[in-house]
Amino acid sequence: MALPPSSPPLTNPCLQWILDEPDPLEEMLQHLESEDETGIQARTRGPAKDCQQLEGEKKLHADYFADNPVYSSEDFQHRFRITRTLFDRILRDIVEHDRYFLQKKDCAGLLGLSPEQKITSSLRLLVYGIAHDATDKYTCLAEKTSRKTLYRFVRATNQMYGSNYLRPPNEDELKRILLDNANCGFPGCIGSLDCTQWAWKNCPVSLAGMYKGKEKYPTIVMEAVATQNWRFWHAFFVTPGALNNLNVLDKSDLFERTLHKKAPQISFKINRNHYNYSYYLVDGIYNNYATMIKGKSASSDQASRTFTKAQEGARKDIKCAFGHLRGRFQTIERPGRSWITPANPNQQRLSQTEIQFWKMDMNSKLQHAYLTEDLIKLHWQHRASEQGNQGDDEYDSDSN
Repeated sequence: MALPPSSPPLTNPCLQWILDEPDPLEEMLQHLESEDETGIQARTRGPAKDCQQLEGEKKLHADYFADNPVYSSEDFQHRFRITRTLFDRILRDIVEHDRYFLQKKDCAGLLGLSPEQKITSSLRLLVYGIAHDATDKYTCLAEKTSRKTLYRFVRATNQMYGSNYLRPPNEDELKRILLDNANCGFPGCIGSLDCTQWAWKNCPVSLAGMYKGKEKYPTIVMEAVATQNWRFWHAFFVTPGALNNLNVLDKSDLFERTLHKKAPQISFKINRNHYNYSYYLVDGIYNNYATMIKGKSASSDQASRTFTKAQEGARKDIKCAFGHLRGRFQTIERPGRSWITPANPNQQRLSQTEIQFWKMDMNSKLQHAYLTEDLIKLHWQHRASEQGNQGDDEYDSDSN
């Protein structure tokens, strides 16, 4: 496996769109801030409620943030889904980034909500997927304030940490990924590829047809790549249309980076055969492309069954990553309620010449067959060497 020493960093237009301004969250925030001016809230405003915000702050501090809190650090991590150290880091950074999270006095000189209350409210909404008014035990936020705080929290965290965490792997990380997969019997593999769907409850009626596929309700498809440590290195999920695992590849930038020479060039050798493209482990629904390796279904020979078993076990990384993400943040399991319309990232489209090159080379079924055959032989040789009968059972490729 070889990587050039001066490989440029990978870029993802979809993830870059999240970080750039203007942000669709701005539209929602401007709408929330203008409700009073347009009189929307004035028509339904009732008597002012004493939410006991200071009492809630004292209770929250005593339970989790005091020198001797009621609940231990293990309880904190279980309920907040993050450690106390990480919470403190986010609190410190977000207060410096957005002054909205500072505790201020109102016109009567009374202290308002503390940063801990605002961040706790946002985390509870993301972690448990509950209603906005279900976090008022400690936070004492009205529904509108809770919704506004959540959007500002998401925007701030994207702006603060997006460039570090929402990105493809750099050269050193890519070398480690290649080494980990090579140790599992898949040299040249850079992750597992799959798609998941998120229901969009409040999709505008005018757009509902564009976001309906086999489901009876609008969904947003997310294409993702994950590795053994369950980290997502690629995510594409903002394009409208009735997309599935196959046609989302036509809109995704997953392979465009390679064609535009923005991705590190990876070369590797298996059984004296050289390959110039890395590949992803996928399930059986995908096509036979040189950049995608799947198991062999209904295989009669032992060598193919051995390879398929190893491939199915390795490609579960993306399934585990999706499950871990849903388990930690229950809001993903709930229908999305936002009415913000996803925008298309500013992608650099391919020329017809590049498209033909992509179809002829990266989508080569012949290269896919050669690579699959070499991987089957590699796993069969490894199995034979482990059993100590390397010379007894020779793999015969003609039998497939």
